[in-house]
Amino acid sequence: MARRIMEKNGKPNILSVFGREYEWYHLNFLDMQWYYFVMLFCLLHVISFAFFGAVYYITMEYHRLDFLQQRNLTCFFDISDIFAAYLFSLETQQTIGYGSRGISDVCPDAGNDRDRGVYFNAYCVQDIIYQGENIPLQIHHMDFGFQLDGTNNLIPLLYPTCVSHKIDNSSPLYGIGPDELPLVRLEIIVNISSPGIGVFDSTSYTQEEIIWGARFTHERVLSRLPNIIFIDFSQVEIDRFELDLTPRRSAKCVEKIVFNKLSHSATAEWLANGCLWAPPT
Repeated sequence: MARRIMEKNGKPNILSVFGREYEWYHLNFLDMQWYYFVMLFCLLHVISFAFFGAVYYITMEYHRLDFLQQRNLTCFFDISDIFAAYLFSLETQQTIGYGSRGISDVCPDAGNDRDRGVYFNAYCVQDIIYQGENIPLQIHHMDFGFQLDGTNNLIPLLYPTCVSHKIDNSSPLYGIGPDELPLVRLEIIVNISSPGIGVFDSTSYTQEEIIWGARFTHERVLSRLPNIIFIDFSQVEIDRFELDLTPRRSAKCVEKIVFNKLSHSATAEWLANGCLWAPPT
């Protein structure tokens, strides 16, 4: 079986051509004890101030002889020692004002290109895609929401919540039914983010993990007690589902059937479309 793009725990199975494996290390920091987090936070700031202060000081010393030969030319104003360079680094990163210290526009090392994290093609191309042509990877956007029609993506995180995706003619699942599902190769990647409260998580579902004609049950997840609502977050309980009477056809076929019934078309025309409805067994 082909390896999936993203594991169930949200870890991506992607290795770039530059040898960097994508990891979200910041999630480990969020799980630390608070005092370790505070110590690490302060330590990173001190290291950052000291590092860039050293960079400013080394840059100034490296060009000192050049500037002595040309008066009034310098990389930095009012920086004479390593301590002043450290204060300049702190003032720059904390945006608290420079006073008399500042940076000059005549420094030879100014304006270097920063390291690029996003790479673009040197050219764009115009091409023709033929019917039946094999395209190795296609990415489609899917809207999810906690309303039944898939709207409203501001999901409450107080209790287990079902999210929905509306399958219409704009959905990549529009022409896929239970018979086509085992024949296609797809993966639905779900990302949940809330920068305000520090939540970021991901998971994915392949075609083998899509259960046709089922819905999640909530009877054992939410229990209303006299003075409180008890919520069971165990994996076993939130994975419980029951089968329903969803038609065993794709949304595209069901839409054609409904349209043909409303227009009083013949059964033969329904068969020609390959969308004759059959009740679930």
